[in-house]
Amino acid sequence: MLNLLENGIIQSIKQIKGDIEESFIAVIPICLGYLPLGFACGVLAQKAGLTIFEIAGMSLIVFAGSSQFIAVSMIGANSSIEAIIMATFVVNLRHFLMSSVLAKFLGSKKKNFLLIYSHGVTDESFAINYHKFTEGIWDSRKAMIVNIVAFACWNFGNIIGSLAGAILPISNEIASYTLTAMFICLLVLNLKNKVFIIVGIITGAASICLSLILKNSFYIVLTAILGASVGYFIENKMIKKKKREK
Repeated sequence: MLNLLENGIIQSIKQIKGDIEESFIAVIPICLGYLPLGFACGVLAQKAGLTIFEIAGMSLIVFAGSSQFIAVSMIGANSSIEAIIMATFVVNLRHFLMSSVLAKFLGSKKKNFLLIYSHGVTDESFAINYHKFTEGIWDSRKAMIVNIVAFACWNFGNIIGSLAGAILPISNEIASYTLTAMFICLLVLNLKNKVFIIVGIITGAASICLSLILKNSFYIVLTAILGASVGYFIENKMIKKKKREK
């Protein structure tokens, strides 16, 4: 009886160890991106006037790279709290879609598990976990490990960046330029087809026009909604066209 119990424990330990190793291998590409980006976000947040505790708190609670960069840029521009909340909310709406797609693989899990897991869903962790789930070689424990490790890397990068920001002699002008360059880089990386290019042009033009008209930062919220609506309309038209051609 004891031998059977010992063998069961040993097998469980080996299984957990194997899951951890497999998850760590899968999450390495995310960590390689999150550490430098998190560092940059921490530096820029410190230059925008946030303390290390505020930076760590935002990273722990929000955990959304693009939203954090947007929030930092708006904080640096003295935007209203309402505008910051609305802008980050609109940008993070895509998490509804990602979570609903993953739900079919995690439907049997308890709510406590889903609450913790959903907090760690990002574009990158979603892509890796969804790919692994569809291959049939993944389970909820491995997916959770991926989310936790990615979360830890991003937060570590943020905290180190905030500490470095207090030491490095970076002016507000350079920080503002770096933030703008970061968003341009993210935009270019997402220009995968004509739809993205059209949406990017329309959103950029609308943002410039609205920034000249409105006296506050709500133009960011409006252009985000406009861009998402235009992208949805174009893709919906393309899908209907393909169905008619078939």
